Amino acid sequence: MAESLEQIKSLKSQRLAYEAVATELSLVSEFILYTGDLKNFLNNLAKTVATDSAVASLNVKQLRQAVNQRVSTINNLNQEFLLKIKDFDSTF
Repeated sequence: MAESLEQIKSLKSQRLAYEAVATELSLVSEFILYTGDLKNFLNNLAKTVATDSAVASLNVKQLRQAVNQRVSTINNLNQEFLLKIKDFDSTF
């Protein structure tokens, strides 16, 4: 999609498309980080259940918060992307 931006005649449409692509790249990057955070959370949760460790339990709480923050960021970026695509589509 980024390569095809040059084929869009309107500068406004080009800008909107570029912003949508940039937002989507941010979303993908955030999703990759989320996947790592979720893996860490699940590993620590399994450790906590297996050992009943207070330290592991604290780690689970912190990791859960990190995962939830990533989810929020992903949802916000997705909404932003959808709005940018809607704005882009309206230029045609």
